[in-house]
Amino acid sequence: MFNQLSFQRVLPAPLKLEGRKPMRYMVWLLVVALIILRQDLWLWDNGTLVFGFMPITLLWQAGISIGAAIVWFLATIFAWPTDLIEEAEKQAEGGE
Repeated sequence: MFNQLSFQRVLPAPLKLEGRKPMRYMVWLLVVALIILRQDLWLWDNGTLVFGFMPITLLWQAGISIGAAIVWFLATIFAWPTDLIEEAEKQAEGGE
């Protein structure tokens, strides 16, 4: 089931283009930015409630979690090792 799936056919055409290496650096930069932004020292003593019930620090952490999911999605597209994709395609064709 899994080994019959070709990742190259799943990805949209613009993502198949060469030049993924600069985006790998961008993904790493975003990871470092998330690590720095995760330390919300500027909101630690803020007791503001958002929507009347949610502390602003909890909303900040929810935003960080959504940002981490987006960065992980980008990492799987741009920073995933291409040799794993080629190996999976070989196995799908029946080769070893």
